Amino acid sequence: MTDALITDLSKLTSLRVISRTSSMQYKGTHKALPEVARELNVDAAVLGSVTRSGNRIRVSAKLVEAASGQNLWVQDYDRDESGVLKLQNDLAAAVAREVTGKLTGKDQSRMAEGPQSANPQAYESYLKAGYFSSKETDEGFEKAIEYYRKAIDLDPSFAAAYLGLGGTYAFMAYQRRLNYSEGSVKAENLLAKSLELDPNSSLAHALSGMIKFQFRCDRPGAERELNQALELNPNDMAALDYHSYYLLEMGRTDEAITEKRRVLEHDPVAVGTSSELGLYYLTAGRNDEAIEQLQKTLELDPNYPSALTRLGRAHAGKGEYDQAVKYIKRAIAVDNTPGRLVQLGDVYARWGKTQEALDVIQELTSVSNKRYVSPSLIAGIYARLGEKGLALSWLERAKKQDRPDLSDPDFDSLRSDPKFKVIEARLKPDKSCPDF
Repeated sequence: MTDALITDLSKLTSLRVISRTSSMQYKGTHKALPEVARELNVDAAVLGSVTRSGNRIRVSAKLVEAASGQNLWVQDYDRDESGVLKLQNDLAAAVAREVTGKLTGKDQSRMAEGPQSANPQAYESYLKAGYFSSKETDEGFEKAIEYYRKAIDLDPSFAAAYLGLGGTYAFMAYQRRLNYSEGSVKAENLLAKSLELDPNSSLAHALSGMIKFQFRCDRPGAERELNQALELNPNDMAALDYHSYYLLEMGRTDEAITEKRRVLEHDPVAVGTSSELGLYYLTAGRNDEAIEQLQKTLELDPNYPSALTRLGRAHAGKGEYDQAVKYIKRAIAVDNTPGRLVQLGDVYARWGKTQEALDVIQELTSVSNKRYVSPSLIAGIYARLGEKGLALSWLERAKKQDRPDLSDPDFDSLRSDPKFKVIEARLKPDKSCPDF
C-alpha cells in the first residue's frame, strides 16, 4: 500500500514525495511526527493501517499536517481483495486532491493510470520479488526471479512483473553476477514485453534506455528513451536515477552528481542511493568526498557490501591500502562475489603484496568453475603484478560480449606488446559504447 501511494503521488509534478525506503524507516518509531517531518523535510504525512480478514481488505487512512498534527482528511475503505489495486489508486487520488486541491487535466490522467494487474496472488508474488531483489545478494536475486516468474505465470498480462524481472536481469548483468550478454538479452526482451503491455511506464522506458546504451551501444536511442521516461513522469526518481547513470558514463560527472543528490533528497535514508552517490564521487576522482559519503552510508547500514567495497576503493585511491583491504574483506564476508574478490586482488597487487594477490587469483579461478567470472578481471590482476604472459593468456580467453574494459590502467604495461594489440583489435567495442 505504501509503494502504491508513493508511486501514484509521485506522478504529480507539484509534489515532492519521500520514497518508501526512507519513509518506512520510521515505521513503529517513537519519534513525534513533527520531528520525523523535520528530518525528512516534509509538510504533511499520510498515516494509516491495513487489515486483512479472509478475502476482505480494510484500509484506514488520514492526511496529517506535520507541524500541528491536525487531521486534514480521514477516510476508511473496505473492499474485496480482488479490488485492492483499484483501492490503492482511489486512495492515492483522494490524498492528491486534498494536498493539491483540484487536479489538473494532466495530473488526472496520470492518476487514472492505475495498476495493470487485478490478480491479487500475482501482485503478492510481485511484492515478494521486490523485497528479495532489494537485498542485492545472489540468494536475494534468485528468490526475486522465482517470484517474478510466479507472478507472470499467475497473470501473463501483469506489465510490472515483466518490468521487475527485466530490471533484475539487467542489474545482475551490470554487476557481472551472470553473463553480461545473456542477462542483457533477457532483460531487453522482458522490458519490450512490459512496454507492449504498458507503453506509459516511465521506469520501463528508462531501463530500456540503459540497455540500449550499455548493451546495444545506441546512444541516440538511449537518450530518447531516458528523456521520454522523464517526460512521462518528471518525478519518477528511479528514471532520474538511471538518467544520472547515463550522465556518469558519458563523463558528465558534475551533472550526474547533481541528479543523484536530487534522488537522495527524495530518499534521504536509502542505503543504496547513499552508497551510489559515493560511487559517483569515486568515479569523479573525489576520493575524500567519496569517503565522507560512504561513511554516512555505513551509519545507515554498517554491513552494506557495496558501500564497504567502494570505501575500500576510495582508500586505495589515496594509497591507504591497509584500510582498503579491511573494508573490502568486510564486504566479502557479507556478500562474496567475483567483483569484490577482484577489487581485493587489485589492492594487494598495487600494495606490492604479491602472494596475497596470487591467492585471490587462485580463489577466482576456483569460483569460475562454478559461476561466471570475466577472464579480463583475472588478467587485470596479473597485469598489475607484472605477469605479462599470464595476463595476456587470460585476456585471450575473453570474449567481446564480456565487455572487458581494456582502457583500464591495469593494462598499461601490456599496451606495447603485439599480442595485446591483436587482442585489443578483437575485443575493442564500438566507438559509441560507454567506457565502464
